[in-house]
Amino acid sequence: MAYVNNTVQRHKIADYLNVSATETASYALLGTGFTSLNESPNAQVKSTKYINNPSATKTTTSYETQFPFNSELIVSETAIVKIYDMATLQKTGGDCETEYIRVDLFTPKYTATADVALTEGKTYYTVADGIYTAVATPNVADIGNYYEASTTDFHARKFPVSIEVSSIDENDGNIQISGNLNQSGLMVEGYFNISTKAFTANT
Repeated sequence: MAYVNNTVQRHKIADYLNVSATETASYALLGTGFTSLNESPNAQVKSTKYINNPSATKTTTSYETQFPFNSELIVSETAIVKIYDMATLQKTGGDCETEYIRVDLFTPKYTATADVALTEGKTYYTVADGIYTAVATPNVADIGNYYEASTTDFHARKFPVSIEVSSIDENDGNIQISGNLNQSGLMVEGYFNISTKAFTANT
């Protein structure tokens, strides 16, 4: 995975929840209504001390990732209503499980350009040590080394999650929901198309 070398703000990470009641996924954006949605990897570490070493060594063995959230109850937001219904209808087990996708909007999918001549106004990129950098002054002689950035496909991770609602409170007259999206299986890395809302796993 490669990054463009810039500081990332929160709005450059997009969050989607599968709200479908069937086997066909339907992803809703977690945006309006959510006042916070963070990531806690919760790395699990094993500590081992061998008799010939003065101190212990630590190894990361697994993750128990949680995504703590706070949101207002907005009935026009499908994902929020899904979360609210899970809690108020006291659903358990598989009825609380779905898929959550976290999209890095700062990391588009890069592909080698198919251009044989420079296209006016197009931004080309070069890559070095996994970092893509925009070419300030493109040169047609170097076009074979240039890449283009997708405007719809971005690096993403898909998590199976179990939804946990810890509280439904009144806050300044409005209903607020707090809880966690708890990772319940293996993460899958790939790309998410923000136009079609389709996830494609890496091969």
